[in-house]
Formats: sequence, structure tokens, C-alpha cells
Amino acid sequence: MQIEVCVNKPVKSLWLNRKQRRTGAVTAAVAVVTSLLVPAAQAQAQPATEQEKTNKTASAPTPFPRPSDPDAPLREAIALAKKQNSPVPVEAVFSETSRTWAYPDGGI
Repeated sequence: MQIEVCVNKPVKSLWLNRKQRRTGAVTAAVAVVTSLLVPAAQAQAQPATEQEKTNKTASAPTPFPRPSDPDAPLREAIALAKKQNSPVPVEAVFSETSRTWAYPDGGI
């Protein structure tokens, strides 16, 4: 059985030397600056005409559905309590552990 010993062979380093690190940093910096400049140049290359500007500002607002009023049952119960001059149960907001009543003075 023969064992081979390598004494004079250079070992490649897994780490980058200073020149390689600097080259990588410069490349990254140039890439960032270029990516920031390209969209700005494209935006300047397409000037909008006056008609396009007025069309953008004169467009109608987008209609969105109106959300339901979560307090509507409470408001209705308070109005009914004032009308009847007596406490009214608000069954729409009842849970397993609580009951809600509307009072004629506007309290809940």
C-alpha cells in the first residue's frame, strides 16, 4: 500500500482576492445605476401630447361598490326604541354569550 503526500502543490483558495472582490463590487454598482437610468430615459423619450394629458385628467372616477353599514341594525333599533319609548332587543347582533338592547335615550 502506497501513500502519496503532496507537499509542494499550491492549494486554491475558496475566497476571492481583493481584485476579484473589487471587480464584483464595481459590476454591481454599474448594474444598479444603469437600471435606475433606463426607465427614466424611456419616460422622457415618449412625451405626451396635450390631448393625451387632457384625456387623463378628464377621465371619470372608478365606481366602487358601497360597503354595507354594519351599524344599520343598531340605528334601526334605537329609532324603534325611541318611537315605542321602551327597550328593544337588537337580535341582529346577538351572540351565544351576549344580548344587545337599544334604549329610548339612544344608548345600547
